[in-house]
Amino acid sequence: MNIPDLGLSAFLPEILLGAAAGATHLLLNGHPAIGASGAINGVIGLALAMPAYALPQNQVFGWGASLGLVWKPADTVQIGATWTSEANMDKFEWNTVAGRFAMRMNAPQNFALGVAWRPAPGWLVEGDVKRIRFSDVLDAVGVDRPTRYVGPIPAVLNFGWSDQTVYAIALQKDIGANTQFRIGLNYGASPIGPEDVNSNIGSLAVVEKHIALGLTRKFNEKVSGSISYVHAAKNSVTSNVAPFNTIELQQNIVNLQVGYQF
Repeated sequence: MNIPDLGLSAFLPEILLGAAAGATHLLLNGHPAIGASGAINGVIGLALAMPAYALPQNQVFGWGASLGLVWKPADTVQIGATWTSEANMDKFEWNTVAGRFAMRMNAPQNFALGVAWRPAPGWLVEGDVKRIRFSDVLDAVGVDRPTRYVGPIPAVLNFGWSDQTVYAIALQKDIGANTQFRIGLNYGASPIGPEDVNSNIGSLAVVEKHIALGLTRKFNEKVSGSISYVHAAKNSVTSNVAPFNTIELQQNIVNLQVGYQF
């Protein structure tokens, strides 16, 4: 089953998800396609660095599931909807001189609806809306601590993340038979509010706007090359309670890719 990614997703560099999934699908009278998959997920690079304590980088694995529907009501229009479950992750564990600490931080479930439209030959317009349920997994996270521990690591980490809605639109233009140009924009309000800045120092999830440019060139029947650029517009969130810390981020990413088809 092929459910396209209709747009740009929320960009959270500190949490990287990798999935290995097997999928099945059902065609209904040659029109809608329904698909389901199970996935093994990995969260890479979780580390906590607070003024009073630090827990080093760790890695865990877990599992989740997804469902999707693709419907093509006309030759020039395709509609897609997806649901991804909350990924049930193993516990992060740290063995320190004070004893063992552990916590579970699942990946959030999300829902998405997208539309792709071909208004003319060589043109493709896509838009989507995605709802990410961060509050289910990153509002308050309990910490397993050693018996009679009285140090600075709290029993509950109050990250306070809110749910996020991400809006995206993208345009693709064919330039001749072998070249495609793409541009995309997205917006999603930061899930971290001013009241939660001091609990999220080091987080990169404050960027709200992205613009992406891409170009793909097919050199022959087997070899193609792509270049893309993503700009995460500068944004900052300042705490409304003392200490008045600020989280700020601006990012630029360039990617080069060469593909070979066997």
